[in-house]
Amino acid sequence: MTLHQALAFERILSNTAERAASPLTREQLLRLQPLPDIEAVQSEAACLAEMMEILENQGGLALSDLHPATEELKILATAGGFLTGEQLRHLHIVLAMSSHLGKHVVKQRASFPLIGPLLDDLADFSDQLRAIDRIADPEGEILDTASRALNDIRRTMKKEQRQLEKRMASLAEQLTRQQVARENLVSFRNGHLTIPVRENMRGRLQGIIIDQSDSGATVFIEPKEAVEAGNQLQRLRGQEQQEIARLLRDFTERLRELLPQLKLAVERLHRLDFLNAKARYGRHLKGCAPVVTDKMHLVVKQARHPLLLEKQEVVPLDLELGGRTRMLLISGPNAGGKTVALKTIGLLAVMARCGLPLPVSPESRIPFFTAVFSDIGDEQSIDNDLSTFSSHMQRIMRMVQHTRDTALFLIDEMGSGTDPEAGTALAKAIMERLLQSPGLTVITTHLGGLKAYAHEEPNISNGSMSFAEERIEPTFQFIPEVPGSSYALEIAERMGAPKHIVDRSRFFMGTEQKSLEKLITSLRRRMQIYQTKHTRVKAREIELESLLAEYKQKLKGVRSETRDIKRQALEESKRILAESNREIENTIREIRAGTANNEVVKAARSRLESKRATTEHRLEKLQRGGRQEQRTSFHKGDWVRITDISEPVQIISLDESSGTLVGQSGRFKMTFAISDIAAEAAPPDEKKRGRGAGGSYSTQSLPTVDLRGMMVEDALERIDAYLDNCLMNDLLEVTLLHGKGTGVLRENIHKYLKTMHQVKQFRRGTLPEGGDGITVVTLKGCD
Repeated sequence: MTLHQALAFERILSNTAERAASPLTREQLLRLQPLPDIEAVQSEAACLAEMMEILENQGGLALSDLHPATEELKILATAGGFLTGEQLRHLHIVLAMSSHLGKHVVKQRASFPLIGPLLDDLADFSDQLRAIDRIADPEGEILDTASRALNDIRRTMKKEQRQLEKRMASLAEQLTRQQVARENLVSFRNGHLTIPVRENMRGRLQGIIIDQSDSGATVFIEPKEAVEAGNQLQRLRGQEQQEIARLLRDFTERLRELLPQLKLAVERLHRLDFLNAKARYGRHLKGCAPVVTDKMHLVVKQARHPLLLEKQEVVPLDLELGGRTRMLLISGPNAGGKTVALKTIGLLAVMARCGLPLPVSPESRIPFFTAVFSDIGDEQSIDNDLSTFSSHMQRIMRMVQHTRDTALFLIDEMGSGTDPEAGTALAKAIMERLLQSPGLTVITTHLGGLKAYAHEEPNISNGSMSFAEERIEPTFQFIPEVPGSSYALEIAERMGAPKHIVDRSRFFMGTEQKSLEKLITSLRRRMQIYQTKHTRVKAREIELESLLAEYKQKLKGVRSETRDIKRQALEESKRILAESNREIENTIREIRAGTANNEVVKAARSRLESKRATTEHRLEKLQRGGRQEQRTSFHKGDWVRITDISEPVQIISLDESSGTLVGQSGRFKMTFAISDIAAEAAPPDEKKRGRGAGGSYSTQSLPTVDLRGMMVEDALERIDAYLDNCLMNDLLEVTLLHGKGTGVLRENIHKYLKTMHQVKQFRRGTLPEGGDGITVVTLKGCD
């Protein structure tokens, strides 16, 4: 079985080729081979990306019914040869496309540095197109108006033909009256105009017998007059053909002078058709041009098997392999998508090497694999006396001969087809050998021993196709880092196997296998919890980014406002000083005038002192600018109050760039936003107990959130955020401080806790803990 057969790559090529406009392009695509080096692959991918952008934003290129023009170019390259009218029309298609695409189609051509030059190379053949339109009609027939001589010849031919037909009709009528002709008819036989004459009367008409009826009773005679007229028409037809040949030869010579431009136009048009067909297939796949790198790091995002897209909705595959981990072992249920995932990875690698579009998101990255080797599917050969296991081993042994290559190795159902214990041992040895390759390996298996081996080996990663246990059916989603169970017994039970058989099967399962299945289940649940946490953290990051953007915008506004205030303060200061100066000058003028006595001088001094005090006060106020005092900065070791947290928290670490801090209260550490700091706090007295409405409460044993005095809706929202924070910090037991009061807040909190999936259980506090004033909540862990 070849690689193309195993991956059905020929169907990919066929689907691409059917979107080409030219038969020549279709043949090229059907014979498409991997490109020789990474530079060629990256160049082809860049061209494809531009063509896909042109197709998406500008409707693509008009290349329908592109003629190969192979024979026409060969004639032009041969001295003395000339094109027929039909060949001129074939060439007309190429010249018209070249002229149109060279002048129009792609807007902002400078934005396409690879496709733009291809279009720029297309010459304008408008003069040649008009000349062809004068010579031949769309079917390739030479027009009467192709030359004056041809027009004259054909007019003479038509005149002679009409005269001949008129004489023949008159003669047929005369012979019919004389009962020489069987009927009044002029018949066209073997290229000659004839009259049907009775066999026994043929001596009555001089001419040449051209044909005879099946019965022999009628002979078809071309009269002597028609022979002479026919000879004249034949001479005219000879002249017509000579003139046509002269016309075509002369025009072919004119085209021969343009042979380099014609060759380049044909070459460029087929190159554009080649890229356009791939781009159209990419649009069909809703994919993108491949991103191929020289790093052995495979990243596929939202990948879909291109052939399955033709039939059904496909669950996208997200998978990453590379760096230290060079081998991936995929396990999981039968018919759960393991083989499809394997084939998807293989097809993506081969399609990328060929410069074909991939049904993935643009974030995907495909390494440049020097080769792709696969062992997928059964291949039992009767002729060669090979079992399924033997054929598998033959293909795998070919793989291990290429462990020096940066290749992609794909093995389906590793270790199957023989005794499980021996198959596991052999598979480990093969995996160990393949790890010596600088390339990457993806393997599927059901063998528990291989899952355990992958868990222990640092260069191998487990992965699985998920399974909905509650529905007993696969979900076809890939889960990294976690091995999968085959769920053979669950599937058998769903398929109708009797319960006693299933129960007996579970009894026969070995202790080691049961432990492995239990480990897998535990890992899957732990992964689900971590995925939930990751989703919440991502949502928090998005929220923080939004708040940061809002803060920056407001800070920009505050800075602008501050500049305006400073400018206004400066202008106000100048105005105040000017008023003061005018007051001083007026007082000095009064004193100098000598009219001022001691009382006047004393009054003037009093006014100046008052003015000085007023001015200083106004300037001081302007300098302050109404600014509020900044909150004291905090450092590691400080004790602070956190919003809605009753106990004081000591700062363990603080990251101003991310706006977060890690704080400790009692035995517990938690992460908070710096903006949650309400105030500084004194270190807690370990013997101190908090007191509130409804009794006294311990504040040192468990992390506590204070909900006293809050509305029910606000309290529930605070609980939701607080418990998420506790989960992310692995705090599995917390205290909700709600007080006794009327009990309404407590009852609503208890109702809400029953609906929360992360809550394992909750209880009212004991008397020493605070009784009905608190609720102790236990959260679900990862065990």
